[in-house]
Amino acid sequence: MHDYSFFYKKTGSSSVFVAIYVDDVLITGTDRTEITNLKQFLHDQFKIKVLWRLHYFSGLEVLYKEDGVVIPQRKFLLDLLKEFDCHQYSSSSPLDPNVKLKERCNAHAEILEEGSHFRHFLLQQPDYNIGAYCDSNWAACLDSRRSVSGYIVLLGDSPVSWKSKKQETISLSSA
Repeated sequence: MHDYSFFYKKTGSSSVFVAIYVDDVLITGTDRTEITNLKQFLHDQFKIKVLWRLHYFSGLEVLYKEDGVVIPQRKFLLDLLKEFDCHQYSSSSPLDPNVKLKERCNAHAEILEEGSHFRHFLLQQPDYNIGAYCDSNWAACLDSRRSVSGYIVLLGDSPVSWKSKKQETISLSSA
């Protein structure tokens, strides 16, 4: 990799990953022996302190469950809301995918339910395959008639990145 804050070593079916952010080091992988050897080497060189379970790293909060880990965006969102002085507002998200939004809000609009199905968990599973999907819909925006496109990237069955965006121009083809 060309990013000096992320390193990895792959030998056969063994993988070890190291992420560095300021003075924090995150070590993970598929081979406990390799991880233990790396931690001992780093301790011998720098006298590191091993904190075991990860709780925060580079602005991400990590929570543990029996079937995997949860990486909520709560702290990031609260910081973002404070930055733009919007922390007094509240809303539910994401919307029902069949709801078509318009620019002007309806004062009598239906209030959306708060639900746990909006949240995702990274599941504990041996599938480390990366999958990516994209889609677009033609002229879906009711106000501008512009197309909306999006993508999702999965690590196994767990979503790790996603985005949707209204296109800047109107076109007759998505090719």
